[in-house]
Amino acid sequence: MAPYGYAITLFVLGYLVSFTYFTDYLRRVHHGTYVDLGEPKLMTSSRSVEDQSKLLLALLNSWGFIFSSAHTQLEDFRLSMFVWWMRIVIAGSLLLFVGLFFRS
Repeated sequence: MAPYGYAITLFVLGYLVSFTYFTDYLRRVHHGTYVDLGEPKLMTSSRSVEDQSKLLLALLNSWGFIFSSAHTQLEDFRLSMFVWWMRIVIAGSLLLFVGLFFRS
């Protein structure tokens, strides 16, 4: 696998691990915010379209939370660090995927 493939793999795995830890931290420490975001988590094996759409909406809500300044209202330094880390990982993953289309 080329170095580019390794970079994409590392960023995607980093995103999956980081998102899982991020949502777990929200669930444990800021449960009200976690519920307001729709209880985001990674996709499950549920075959219900309604369950999958709820998870997708929760994912979009959590990305909105990550890329907004809503986390500053909670005044949690650790959460702020998680938010900045998630911004870097998400942006890096998206840039690497977009870069696939421009590789020659």
